[in-house]
Amino acid sequence: MLPRFQVEAGRDLNYKVCYPRASFDRQSIAWDLNYFKYYFLRLAGIPFNEQALELDFSRLTKFLLGADHDYFLYRISIAQCDAARRAAVFLDYQGGRKGALQYDIASLLYDGKADLLPELRQELLGYYLDCLGNFIQVDRDAFMEHYTLSFTCASCRLWGRMASGDFMSAKLIFCRAYPTR
Repeated sequence: MLPRFQVEAGRDLNYKVCYPRASFDRQSIAWDLNYFKYYFLRLAGIPFNEQALELDFSRLTKFLLGADHDYFLYRISIAQCDAARRAAVFLDYQGGRKGALQYDIASLLYDGKADLLPELRQELLGYYLDCLGNFIQVDRDAFMEHYTLSFTCASCRLWGRMASGDFMSAKLIFCRAYPTR
């Protein structure tokens, strides 16, 4: 369902009406990363070198913008299963726009509420890539090159968002979502 939505919806969508930006561009990435800096690191009292962090953010942004980004980026935050219809339902629309495929699947597979084991994450990612292959030609190596860092960007947004609401609650969700096992 997600690959079809990203590819087919992305072909005909008028991105000029997307809010707040038409594409997941340099500014959009900066907003996600700054969520992490201002709402997670600062609220947690975690010391950091601002200049070094900004240089890392700049390198990450440049790398992410190198991914093929001609698709609909839904910006999934929460995915749930509607048991009555036995279908996946995407909730919590976060301002979809034109962007890379990796961000959505990374957000979905690492959602703290999903609580997926690493093996299942890998299996589901493989399934996603297989399904994506029904719509476009997929270079798995190129896809995976950007996948991990797309996950990093999506996670920064999530951590900052959680922390801006309730830091202690965010800390518990963070620990559950990213166990050290």
